[in-house]
Amino acid sequence: MAKGIYGLKIFLFRNQFKLTKLEENSLAELNCFIIKCYAVNWFTASNSEMAPLNDIRFLRKLHEYSKTNKDISEATIRKFLNHLYYLNEECLSFTLFDQRVDDDTKLKMAKKLCEDIFDEEDEIEEEIETPKKLILKKGDIPFIFNDDDKTILVKLISKKSLKMFKRFNINSDFLKTHPNTWNNSANYKYGEEKIKNLKVVNDAAERGIKLIEEFDHKITKNEEQKQFLLQTIQDYREKYPNPSLNVLKKNL
Repeated sequence: MAKGIYGLKIFLFRNQFKLTKLEENSLAELNCFIIKCYAVNWFTASNSEMAPLNDIRFLRKLHEYSKTNKDISEATIRKFLNHLYYLNEECLSFTLFDQRVDDDTKLKMAKKLCEDIFDEEDEIEEEIETPKKLILKKGDIPFIFNDDDKTILVKLISKKSLKMFKRFNINSDFLKTHPNTWNNSANYKYGEEKIKNLKVVNDAAERGIKLIEEFDHKITKNEEQKQFLLQTIQDYREKYPNPSLNVLKKNL
């Protein structure tokens, strides 16, 4: 996002730079993509309960962006298809705690999760490990994401989505009631707090990359010592998010 901000600033003050026509046009295309597609998703990237629906909407937006710039659309789709970790069947259940999803959609998702009829094939599928991410090819996008959000969410959620409740010890009894009563359920409130406090993978990964970029080879080149250094820095930043002199004195 920092590079995006620099791009916006340079374009705003382009009359003060000696830019070629190619550079100016390239900046315009970059900024158009940031404003139309990227910014909203960047600001909500840390919200775990919003991650599955964000991915669906972002993919749709990237596909539609081909009408504006086909090259950027194809390049970003190709890259983003490697990061669909929140569209696997287990993480899809995070959407039950997303306030943007209407009650009718949540009701259909809950009914699908609460179906009592299993055949032997379904029971076998339950034993198979849930894939870590949804695997899509570029050619699948137009066919899968032509549906609206409601249809896609109901289509993608499955019995495997119940694994999330077991993983985080969330009582799923609230699924048997209408979604308009969920906010009064202690089980739903507990689950909502659990899910909202999860760290989103991409956000944590980007922070880790930033950390290694800042300190790689600057203090030590020994790999073992480097790992100790990074852990120490991370621990320090968590304990002292505002490392001013006054704050440090209070902890002496």
